[in-house]
Amino acid sequence: MRLSRFTTYLMGQIAEAADPAIDLAVTFADDTDQFHDKPAGVRFRFATGAQIYVQTVRASPPGGDVGGERIVEGAAALPPVTLPRLDVTSGKVDVAAFEGWLAAVVTNGGSREITRVRRHSLGEGKTSVRRPGISVDFHSGAEICLLFVYTLSAGQPLRADREYITTERI
Repeated sequence: MRLSRFTTYLMGQIAEAADPAIDLAVTFADDTDQFHDKPAGVRFRFATGAQIYVQTVRASPPGGDVGGERIVEGAAALPPVTLPRLDVTSGKVDVAAFEGWLAAVVTNGGSREITRVRRHSLGEGKTSVRRPGISVDFHSGAEICLLFVYTLSAGQPLRADREYITTERI
């Protein structure tokens, strides 16, 4: 799945999951007044005012992307998982819980192109680094990573020196 199609898929699944703790989910491309530093991703704003910026990047399948997109599907979609509710009653967002929610949203979308969804904070990524993020593997051999660029408490400004430095609770 190419990044533009994945973004459409992801935004549809986020809208369908509609957690009341999230009051805005907007792509970087559609975010007219906030963030244009990365080419693709989603900004989430929570009812608490906290925000998480999730960059999406794609690795091509082995052999690259020659010609048009090659859609490869498996026999069935991944089995659905429980979609957790995000609890912000304490006034804080648990970033790992949000990562779990986002992984469940992608998993439950019913795409037969997806072979696996991995949570980086649980050590399921390809490196030993355990920071929040998600990898989505596809039958085509492509991979899309959702990288947490910023985790900001309410009112906290964007600062380039804080990219990819996540906070556990915001």
